[in-house]
Amino acid sequence: RYGPTRNFIYGLEVLLTNGYLLKLKRGEVISKDGFFYLQGNGKKMKIPAPRYKIPKTKHSAGIFSSEPMDLIDLFIGSEGVLGIITSVTIKVIEEPKYIVSGMAFFDEEGKAVSFVEDSKGSVEDVTCLEYFDKDAIRLLQRLREEQGPVSEIPDLPVAVMGVYFESFADDLKFVKKYLYEWKEKIEKYSGLRDISLASIEPKDINRFKIIRHSVPEMINRRISEIKKLVPEVHKVGTDMAVPDGYLRPMLSYYREKLDTTGIEYVVFGHIGNNHLHVNMIPKDREELKLAEELYVRFAKKAVDFGGSISGEHGIGKLKKRYLGIQFTENEIEEMKTIKNFFDPDNILNPGDLFE
Repeated sequence: RYGPTRNFIYGLEVLLTNGYLLKLKRGEVISKDGFFYLQGNGKKMKIPAPRYKIPKTKHSAGIFSSEPMDLIDLFIGSEGVLGIITSVTIKVIEEPKYIVSGMAFFDEEGKAVSFVEDSKGSVEDVTCLEYFDKDAIRLLQRLREEQGPVSEIPDLPVAVMGVYFESFADDLKFVKKYLYEWKEKIEKYSGLRDISLASIEPKDINRFKIIRHSVPEMINRRISEIKKLVPEVHKVGTDMAVPDGYLRPMLSYYREKLDTTGIEYVVFGHIGNNHLHVNMIPKDREELKLAEELYVRFAKKAVDFGGSISGEHGIGKLKKRYLGIQFTENEIEEMKTIKNFFDPDNILNPGDLFE
């Protein structure tokens, strides 16, 4: 419903490496003929603008690019390699009066995907769609068994998949409308409609939030258990997003490659944006090597589908070796040119994005 966060950033103050404080307001400096032109620090500045294309999906790999482009967008999501952001002006929106949320359960993954695809196109004001595969549900069941009701995890069904859904409303008549629309979708696609849940009660909404946050926490706990025996093992988690129409083939590709390896893994995340996290949990060095090889194959497949190797977490130092899957050498050189313009001595986050 709301789109990327950058759309709500209306102003930035950025401290540059030469000591100049750049004050930007959205709409004031727009690229033209491959450059941004502005007056600053007593002289005219001609700043190179990126020309490369980026995916139309969620995307946070490398320096942002669009045509035309607002200078403010060059700094948003740039991982601190261009300047130090000292002030942010954000547009805020009114908190909704009502939140309609719930969990729909499915006995087949294909039904869950169909539920999501149909809901995105026909349910009004969908604000959130989050996926939990059967292994994610199993982790939640384990947490409830260990902690009991105090965990706030409900008694979930066995061997099913779940989709968390959410809509915002400012009037009770829309609450009733949205509840009816979600009920229709659940009845159409879920073989488990009798155990699916929906509510507008704050206590229930809070429980759903706990469910969303508990899955990655349980995965990290599982990794910690393995690291006691094999210290060099770590989680290998994907952050890839694909365009509409490619969610199903991407998910099938994940399953096809992983199910033959024996590696423990969990799939969950932002299915409404076609942005699922595959968390691979290797138990030894051999599985770790295989998981890292699979990561590369997954990244290449996402790019083949027109998607992104990073939907939200960025590249940093650990994943910069994958930037070449998303971009050509010339496109990465464009990024380096922009970096060199603002930071010729490479003192801002050296080693982030590229060497």
